[in-house]
Amino acid sequence: MASDLAGLASYLIHYSPLVDRLKSQTDSASWKILSPTVITEQHSIKEGLQFPYAGDLGPLTRAEIMAQCSEIIHILSLHSESIRRENFVIRRADLRKISFGNYHKLALDYYLQAMAAHSRKNYELTCQHLKAIELFIKSGKDYCLILEDDAIPINDNPLILEKELEECLRCVYKLNEGYFDISNSLGFSAYRDDSTYSLGPTFTQMAAGQTRCASSYLLSRRTANLIVSKTDNIVLPVDWHISYILCRFSCPTFWYNKPIFAQGSQSGQFSSNQALRNK
Repeated sequence: MASDLAGLASYLIHYSPLVDRLKSQTDSASWKILSPTVITEQHSIKEGLQFPYAGDLGPLTRAEIMAQCSEIIHILSLHSESIRRENFVIRRADLRKISFGNYHKLALDYYLQAMAAHSRKNYELTCQHLKAIELFIKSGKDYCLILEDDAIPINDNPLILEKELEECLRCVYKLNEGYFDISNSLGFSAYRDDSTYSLGPTFTQMAAGQTRCASSYLLSRRTANLIVSKTDNIVLPVDWHISYILCRFSCPTFWYNKPIFAQGSQSGQFSSNQALRNK
């Protein structure tokens, strides 16, 4: 297992409170596990990445936003309805459960939300995720862990964190390929009574692209290559963009049943900059 653990490449988006905390413990096991590469907005500036829709959005871009939202409408609508009903045990999303009459109304709702979030800052955040994934692919590692700047360990004891990551990676290694959500974002947990999708006490397979958030996740090499294979039409916020790509390529998507990282901006431990990014 030690050799598998040594192959875990870790990339953190932005400078993170987690980085600061672990840097102060340079001999800790968890810092040795993570040994992160930090990706910031400066990478976008350095590489000359420019928000391609700085002016008014043309009809082709608007049509692309609608098309991509429509691809993941079954996921967005299920999660939104679950939040509305305060039911946080989530089943596998199924497009067939959306009635034809309701489909177009939902598509319009999510299109308007995506339009409201269409900004340079959100575009740069997506590019930072993609840059981290590209660096992982070049590294030759088998798996990578990606954390946003507000991802914090649910248990920040370094030895416990090491054990949790080791147990998680052992499960990922057995499953081999996919997108592995290890966050507690939105407070969602997977419905596990259906033995078809439950993989013991560790992971539950959800619908392709059914993610909680891009706050903290593990990727296999094949999945990483799929995510970076389509970067010509980035029109959705990063969470939705990754969901769209995973859904489009029918990529196995798993939720860890015992999340390792919390999303600090959602729990109130950090202030959220979502409203500023949407401008």
